[in-house]
Amino acid sequence: MAVRKKAAKKAPPKHPKTIGGCIDRLYKLKQEAAEIRKRLNEKDADYKALKAHIIEELPKSEVDGASGKTAKVNIIKKAFPTATNWDKFYAHVQKKSAFHLLQKRMSAPAFRELWEDGKKIPGVEPYTALDLSITKKS
Repeated sequence: MAVRKKAAKKAPPKHPKTIGGCIDRLYKLKQEAAEIRKRLNEKDADYKALKAHIIEELPKSEVDGASGKTAKVNIIKKAFPTATNWDKFYAHVQKKSAFHLLQKRMSAPAFRELWEDGKKIPGVEPYTALDLSITKKS
């Protein structure tokens, strides 16, 4: 039986001693993360384009899968819903109590708009989350 090693606990990051130092470090991390996201988005776009190319070209070979030297692919088919008539769909959900067909998520922008207009929504209460806005100093 293999013995698992316990994962070493990572020490919490050291923060600069001053709030100003923390703010500057936060801004630097924000910039570094933005650069990483930019590179990731470029890779993701390349990945999606190549995947679409393979999905388009593979059936022309009259096969459902193929392989290279290090990896292989197979075409799989998945069904996804597309509502063609939302009124009929919502009527069905209500009539059959088929609420499992819906995701439990509210639209935050729509809620904020109603709330700011003084309109209350039954069964819903707001909560306030704190965040920071960080920008480069002029």
